[in-house]
Amino acid sequence: MLPSREKFEEWVKDYLTCYDDPTNDDNIFEYVDGLVPESYYKIWQEFDEMSLEINESHVGMEIWKIMRMHLFDAYYPIFIEVYEELTAYD
Repeated sequence: MLPSREKFEEWVKDYLTCYDDPTNDDNIFEYVDGLVPESYYKIWQEFDEMSLEINESHVGMEIWKIMRMHLFDAYYPIFIEVYEELTAYD
């Protein structure tokens, strides 16, 4: 299961204080990538809880990379949504 909305708000606030240029997309990608679990067990656990699937386009890729990629793809839009809400009036 994805982290709570409150957790994403906490991460966005941390992101805004950690980076000199928080509007830089490269910084956002880097930060969100750092939020995705690193250990195989945690990657597998979140992947399984989210009922994500591996398909034919993933043939030849390492399974943990596929799962991590899916998790990043799930985290990123939520992070951006919360980021835009918290910076809308800046």
